[in-house]
Amino acid sequence: MKAKNTFFLLFLFLIPLCTYSQESETKVLFGGNSFTYFWNVPQLVQSMAESQNVTIRTSQSTTGGATWEDH
Repeated sequence: MKAKNTFFLLFLFLIPLCTYSQESETKVLFGGNSFTYFWNVPQLVQSMAESQNVTIRTSQSTTGGATWEDH
């Protein structure tokens, strides 16, 4: 799957999640490969959430060259 499609799917998933939890902390796990790690997607999404006064806690499972089946 291309990076553009991956980011689109990521945001489709996170938009309802972030709007649902305005007052409590939400945990978000990022599963991916070196692209997720290199582009620092968890920190990027956490910064976006903080700018909207949404509290999330991110963690990641990122392995270079990993596929969805590897996770």
